[in-house]
Amino acid sequence: MIRKTTTSILRDLGFDLFYVSYVIVDDERMRRLNREFRKINRTTDVLSFPQYKFLNGDLLEPVLFVKEKLPLGDIVISLETIERRSRCKRDFEGYLLKAVIHGILHLLGFDHKSDKDRKVMRGKEGLLYKIYRRGFSI
Repeated sequence: MIRKTTTSILRDLGFDLFYVSYVIVDDERMRRLNREFRKINRTTDVLSFPQYKFLNGDLLEPVLFVKEKLPLGDIVISLETIERRSRCKRDFEGYLLKAVIHGILHLLGFDHKSDKDRKVMRGKEGLLYKIYRRGFSI
């Protein structure tokens, strides 16, 4: 379901020539990745590793178009963190979908470092969540 939803989101955002690879890890592995790549020594729910440079959905570098789909990047998800965060609302699938959407938007160059950027990204996340939540199940 993650792959199907990702394909639909990318299509709806106009990026259907790309695909995303997923890696599912435990909290310990996620903590190591977060420490190595972000210098933050704790686990998190999702990390994104883009293949191309985007800024707020705009591709900033030339891409050689081929017949096959191109890798947009990798998204790493800690199911342990998703499970822990979803306990109070008992909505594992909803939290997983939020992590998927969050990761995709990071691959497309959206960020939440400034208040303005956070508002834009959260708005896109909310819209995509409303569209895809009903059909998302694992």
